[in-house]
Amino acid sequence: MASAADEAGHLSGRHESNNAVEGLDREGGTPLLFRGEGAQADPRRADAADAYRENVTLRDLARHMGYSYNYASHLFHQYFCMGFCEMINMHRLDEAARLLKKPSFNITEIAGQTSFSTIRTFNSAFKKRFLMTPSEYALSVSASGIV
Repeated sequence: MASAADEAGHLSGRHESNNAVEGLDREGGTPLLFRGEGAQADPRRADAADAYRENVTLRDLARHMGYSYNYASHLFHQYFCMGFCEMINMHRLDEAARLLKKPSFNITEIAGQTSFSTIRTFNSAFKKRFLMTPSEYALSVSASGIV
């Protein structure tokens, strides 16, 4: 259990541990996990991008980075202008769109592979993001020859 002083340090962004700067970019103070330079720059970034494949929560991410839940949420909103769940769903839907370009997968399989709990949830989220259903998207991709 963290003490009040420890928690205050986490909320202010100070990381009081043996790895005081672990997880921070020394130039700008940007959390490395949140930087867009890919897995080559920071292998932990690949973990974040693939978090949609597992049931990773913001609480898990905060714990991994050594921040409080509230501070991690604040950082996420500050750097991405969206919430953690929204970002995870965006990655899920981008992966689904990529898979829909391959005729070897049906929509139900793709929904499962991208960790949507139901086909209804998948269809609704997909339509909201791409302004068409997964079926319409697959048809438009096959008609246009985009691979």
